[in-house]
Amino acid sequence: MDGINKSIVFLSYLQSDYSRSGVYFDGLGEEVSAYVSIRSTLFSAILDLWRLRKSTNLKDKVILVMSPSHKITLLARVVLGKEIILDAGWALSEAAISPNRLKLRKLKVLKNFIIDFISFHSAKIIILESEQEVRYISRKFLMSPKKLRFVYTGLNEINFQSTETHLNTNKKARLQVLFRGKINEEAGIENILAATLMLEKEPIDFLIVTNRNLSNYKYSKNTKIVSYFLNSNEMADFYRRSDLCLGQFSENERLGRTIPHKAFESLYFARCYLTPRTVPLQDMCISQNEMFFCDSSRPQDLVQSLLLLEKNRDLVREIGSNGHALYQSQMRQSYLANLVKEICFEESG
Repeated sequence: MDGINKSIVFLSYLQSDYSRSGVYFDGLGEEVSAYVSIRSTLFSAILDLWRLRKSTNLKDKVILVMSPSHKITLLARVVLGKEIILDAGWALSEAAISPNRLKLRKLKVLKNFIIDFISFHSAKIIILESEQEVRYISRKFLMSPKKLRFVYTGLNEINFQSTETHLNTNKKARLQVLFRGKINEEAGIENILAATLMLEKEPIDFLIVTNRNLSNYKYSKNTKIVSYFLNSNEMADFYRRSDLCLGQFSENERLGRTIPHKAFESLYFARCYLTPRTVPLQDMCISQNEMFFCDSSRPQDLVQSLLLLEKNRDLVREIGSNGHALYQSQMRQSYLANLVKEICFEESG
């Protein structure tokens, strides 16, 4: 089939903007024929897929199952009678679990492992978030590397079209440090809050934007906690008011494969991203000057890095500028969406 006549149908049982695949869906524009919502229960999913088959000429369509709707993959292949591209990103069974849900971990991981195994072996091609994730999935699920591809998750820039991205021009006397993200096993929030206490008398302000109330934690007086949902304009404003952004500060083994979403946000907003060294993040960088790497996730190393950066604001701005240039060259939404399109069209023959 001529690639000009092809289009991609995105399938998910969640809203398209929930998934990492939504970055590619919105980035492709007219290349996408449809987003189809599939209900999550077995009978309803079969019915929705059957209706799609009967109502749409699928001859020139590539079917892509969006993350994290892995469980649709086998059903889609059987009901639609077509090979499936699965944009998994990662295995469901390795997703981080919040501390208050650890009791459910074993059952949830087992259930998700079964879903992962079936969906991975049902798909023709699986798209993952990093080269390290490709190697992990290949080994753990006995997959041929030929079936695996990697594309960065990136950022849905459409959410920020009403605001301009510009370099850091913050002239505040105190260094403004932002941590944004969920409190889970990967976050290392205890280490970050411990660092705030060590830096309480330094000219550094911390803003913690997260999904949980941290009233049971101890942190410094120069730390502000925001625990409500942010819309895109509010999030952009927090980034612009910051000098640098913190990554994940735990020793969780998954950080050796994953790239936190806030890394893409920091690069997009041209803010210095301060993070412990991990292979995926170091591989992202061209010159190693696009991020600032701590030696470890320990509070003491974070403190040393922040003290150094507080005394060298030009370096903070330079790293932010370098990171934004890296984003523009390798992680723009249109660029990543085009990579996914090429994978889909090449693999469909």
